[in-house]
Amino acid sequence: MASPRVSDEPPTSPPAYVVTAAFDGLLAKRLVPKEGRRILGAFGSIRYPVTDPAVPAALRGKLAAMLLQDRERDERTAVLITMLDHTGLRAVLLPDANASSAETRLAVIDEEQGSAAALGEAVRTALAAITAVIAVSGL
Repeated sequence: MASPRVSDEPPTSPPAYVVTAAFDGLLAKRLVPKEGRRILGAFGSIRYPVTDPAVPAALRGKLAAMLLQDRERDERTAVLITMLDHTGLRAVLLPDANASSAETRLAVIDEEQGSAAALGEAVRTALAAITAVIAVSGL
């Protein structure tokens, strides 16, 4: 009998307890409510819609201020900017035509946040793997 093969590939999705902990944190801060529903009486679905649209808008404003207005950097915001950039979500950071004016600032922040950049690349790889699995399986 063959032994099970151990893969060197990173996991394609975070463990369930990580996702649960993230949503529990958002629920505790009352940023999202938990909405359950049944489809055709058999299939369950849970949504976590944003309670106050001003919260994500304020965060986007803080990100834009750091990139476009050269505001003082704080570590947490710099890590978030680096993660969003390296996961391919630059449009969240710079949704309009001001993207070219922030490129230099983004490069400086990325350079200072090496570990966050590496984590962002790992997330991008995992998202690509999940997308490939969904495309191949026809989900």
